[in-house]
Amino acid sequence: MKKLEVDPLNIHKISFWGQEPTLVLEHFTKNLKDFFELCPNINEFFTSTNGMANTDKIIDFLKTFDNLTKKHSFICIQFSYDGDYSTDNVRRANSKVVYNNLKYLIETLNTIYFNNITIALNIHGVISNELINHFNNKYKEIE
Repeated sequence: MKKLEVDPLNIHKISFWGQEPTLVLEHFTKNLKDFFELCPNINEFFTSTNGMANTDKIIDFLKTFDNLTKKHSFICIQFSYDGDYSTDNVRRANSKVVYNNLKYLIETLNTIYFNNITIALNIHGVISNELINHFNNKYKEIE
């Protein structure tokens, strides 16, 4: 941060994007206390996941964040879910696994009392060229 000439007190948000951030989430969770000491004004966190695994890592991160933050914070976790065709064929994920993991996460979070965080779970779908072509072909079959 010194090289970037950034005042750590001006940092309020952290975002993890790219590839699959939950694969390394436990490392961030383990060092979260250091992040809060370095940047004590952090009160927002954003990330995206394919939803295929690591649901317990997300829960552990949320609990740790809630315990360490000194102010009310907002956390948004975006799940990529494009429906069966796109998830299974384009992203090479398994839409049933994504659905079940998201369901498990919601059910588990509903049993935990959080003092300092508000959690938003977003479901993000992407319409790919393959999906458009799939629908166009289905449309042609109907004509």
